[in-house]
Amino acid sequence: MIASTAQVAAANSRRVDEAPRWELLAGTDGLAVFAEGSQQFNLFGRARYELNQLLQLGGSVAYHFQSVDVVSDTGLQVLMGPTFNFAGGEAGSADAFFATPQAGLTAGRTVFGQVVQGANTQATLGLELGKRFRLSRSLSYSPSIGLVKEWDFGPKFLVQPLSVSFFM
Repeated sequence: MIASTAQVAAANSRRVDEAPRWELLAGTDGLAVFAEGSQQFNLFGRARYELNQLLQLGGSVAYHFQSVDVVSDTGLQVLMGPTFNFAGGEAGSADAFFATPQAGLTAGRTVFGQVVQGANTQATLGLELGKRFRLSRSLSYSPSIGLVKEWDFGPKFLVQPLSVSFFM
């Protein structure tokens, strides 16, 4: 049976009394290491605006830092793109599988002692797949996996086990 356009629109639209929702995420995509002579941590934040239960628009910012003795690498990544939600049921996007293709820029630099050894900015593409697990009306646990490709470098596979979504 084929659904009519009106049925599809009604199923994907919000109720009149519901306000549009923002989803704010925070988390890490790597281990935090603080040992003698070595430090590493990765943090990210995202904001997504929900147009309907199936589609959100948003962006992300990630900060990466790694240091071993006197050499350190720092990176800042900004990506934007849509998020497609699947099978959220009555909980909507707060309990849905999701896919997020993104594009943007990554800027990085390498420092040896106090001297900058290299700095560059790369075009970046990303794809994230995940599942939100609704914990309350405004909170979801949102682990995901992803692939990020900076233009001149090989792709990186990311696992983001520590990610929490706040819905406003």
